[in-house]
Amino acid sequence: MRFSEVRAGLESSIHGFATSIGPVLVFAGLFGSVSLAAALWATLVTAVCVPLVRVLLRAHPSIHTSSRAASLLAYAALVLQLSLANVATVGHQSLPTVAEFAIGMAAASLLFALASGLITLAGVLKLGHIFKMIPSTVTAGISNSTAALLVLIACRQLWSSPLQALAAAILMVLAYWGWSQSQQRWPVLRVVPNVLVAVLVGLCLSGWLAEPVSAAATVADVSWNTQWMGVVLWPQLLGQDHLIELLWIGIPGMLTLALVMILESHTACSTMEARFGVRIQANHELLVLGCTNLLCAALGGVPSTGSPIRCISNWIAGGRGKSAVAVAALVTGGLVLALAGL
Repeated sequence: MRFSEVRAGLESSIHGFATSIGPVLVFAGLFGSVSLAAALWATLVTAVCVPLVRVLLRAHPSIHTSSRAASLLAYAALVLQLSLANVATVGHQSLPTVAEFAIGMAAASLLFALASGLITLAGVLKLGHIFKMIPSTVTAGISNSTAALLVLIACRQLWSSPLQALAAAILMVLAYWGWSQSQQRWPVLRVVPNVLVAVLVGLCLSGWLAEPVSAAATVADVSWNTQWMGVVLWPQLLGQDHLIELLWIGIPGMLTLALVMILESHTACSTMEARFGVRIQANHELLVLGCTNLLCAALGGVPSTGSPIRCISNWIAGGRGKSAVAVAALVTGGLVLALAGL
């Protein structure tokens, strides 16, 4: 293995780590402490299994994957909708209980698997060229708008006042933008990622503006086990009296999820083609995207699509082969295991 491949894998894992831990941030913000064990398991599965399976399926080595804001929020919204979709809980304002969350995860992961199957079918039918006709500005708009929403959700979880949460979210976005401008003027600042600066601003604000939520409210079981695997959760659906109605409620969300996953991956592919002249077979990438995410759903992961920040970091650092993908997956998985206790 060449040193450039190892270095590229490290660059990809470090620059993309903020997106890799997205499941923990989103699930904790939407569902509270009952979801932390499931979120950590999903983070590990998505970060390690999907990239390694992509290597086996001969995906283009320049495309590094990760969980991303748009598809992750679409999936989390689907879990939330299905968690509260039974008669006993409709209209309540509290977070889902453990039992409700488990049913929501089971139904959502099954629909996630079906969405992945649709993507696989699109690849078999060679529909990749149709999605390549969609302007990159459209796909970028989806990712950027949902990323801003993610910041607002995270701030809202920390502060009881919506105005304080909105102010904090705006300041974090401004910090991200301001640091980007500074990096263009002083290249040495590029060693510090934009997202890290934004997060540090948010942490400072949490100490200055308001009292955070009590730590006792976030205590949860974060042990590693297989109880959150999709294939383990799916049998629980057989005991539901309104299973067909439950799944029918999630059909629109499932179709939206499939489309968002395709658009996100298209963004990464078009970025690599435009900036570096890489030629990527759209139909084969669709096929790989569907198959890997089908496995991811079965193992309890979240949607994983092409990540432009990972792809660009890998390419600039000299990554050209499958070794860099494997290094990035293993390093990211190691970081998740090492930092899970925090």
